[in-house]
Amino acid sequence: LNSVLVYRIGERFYSRRTGLFSGLLFAVFPVAAVFDAVAMQDTLALSFLLASLSTIRERPFWSGVALALAGHSRIELMAVGFIVLLGYCLRERLYTGSLPYVLGWMMVMTVFGFHLYSQTGNPLYPLYMSLYNVFGGWEPGNQGKTFLGLMLSWVRWKLSVWPRKPTGLVILSLGATAAVMVPRMARRRWIRYQPQLYLLASAAVLTPIYITYLGAD
Repeated sequence: LNSVLVYRIGERFYSRRTGLFSGLLFAVFPVAAVFDAVAMQDTLALSFLLASLSTIRERPFWSGVALALAGHSRIELMAVGFIVLLGYCLRERLYTGSLPYVLGWMMVMTVFGFHLYSQTGNPLYPLYMSLYNVFGGWEPGNQGKTFLGLMLSWVRWKLSVWPRKPTGLVILSLGATAAVMVPRMARRRWIRYQPQLYLLASAAVLTPIYITYLGAD
């Protein structure tokens, strides 16, 4: 399924040849094959994310729905969704044709948000707890610290570590690229900006999570 979605993205935004090559390359990519075989939540989340990108022009409402579902399938993609939605709104200037995309995303997020709020008191509870864990909230020395304090401490620590490591430099470069390119594509109103927007948002959020690097103790 994901290979077909990759093909559709390449065909719709570039050419049929690009779509065929991209879909075939994804189909034989070992990591993708393994994840498809074990049927983890990552596979479902990626399917929703690719479906969102492949339908963003013809069916923007369902594209927004798929983007939100991707975030609730794999919580890290919720952060990706926030960046994508921000870039989309900046680029489209919220003209009438862009509203279905925003409404589709908001509808799903609202439904899940009400349920999470009724159960936990926090409409973004999974994302909050995921970040709380990343920021070291469960470590013995951090008990009782506020979320904001934990986040700032984590950022200061990482900024002191990443510049000294090759993988850290990759992370900083991707973050800086996303911070520069998203406003740029919005200001210059790029025509085929959607693939770049999804790619930059995903790379900026997921690279610090999945790339292998050594921290500083």
